[in-house]
Amino acid sequence: MLRIVPLTLALAAAWLPALGQTELWTSVSAKTGLTKRWDATASFEQRWRSTGYQQFSDLRLTRDARSNWKYFYEFRAPLNGNVRPRHTLALEKTWKPRIQGHKIMDLTVGARYHVNRAARLRLGVYAERKWGSWIPEASGELWTSGVLPGADLRRLRANLGVNWEFARHWRANVGYTRQTDLRRSGAVDAQFSVLRLGLRVKL
Repeated sequence: MLRIVPLTLALAAAWLPALGQTELWTSVSAKTGLTKRWDATASFEQRWRSTGYQQFSDLRLTRDARSNWKYFYEFRAPLNGNVRPRHTLALEKTWKPRIQGHKIMDLTVGARYHVNRAARLRLGVYAERKWGSWIPEASGELWTSGVLPGADLRRLRANLGVNWEFARHWRANVGYTRQTDLRRSGAVDAQFSVLRLGLRVKL
């Protein structure tokens, strides 16, 4: 039996100067509950770069399991020739550690497997803490070429940011990302920083 829940729409935009380029990302997404523990999300995203234009849709089916476990399947459907299709399987676990009854943070550890990518396995640690209308966040990710021991390290990514909920359903974001891409030999292929400025509204 389907559980009827309100449809949530979100709009987001970010300005990303990286590698000496200016990028603009815009997206719109809709999420709805299918049952008590299953929900579906569909998003449409456009990315403008000086090196090209990308347009795609991400379709995700998520299961909220017990004890703060979550897993999902996502398909990236290309809407122009600059995007390749992508299949992703993911598993995440969230903890809410406390000291003397006070929550320290929301801490999530996750693994994502991209079926048809050179950097297939994506391991990440994500942390955030809400103080009133402010939500600082930090995360780190490493991407490897496979799941077996000795798989080539292909990417390292570290993020720091802060969100500001300045009105109901409105959130502004500023963040900094440092990313290193590696070749199979281990040599650095690219190393750059990204400044993120974003605005999000839920309708």
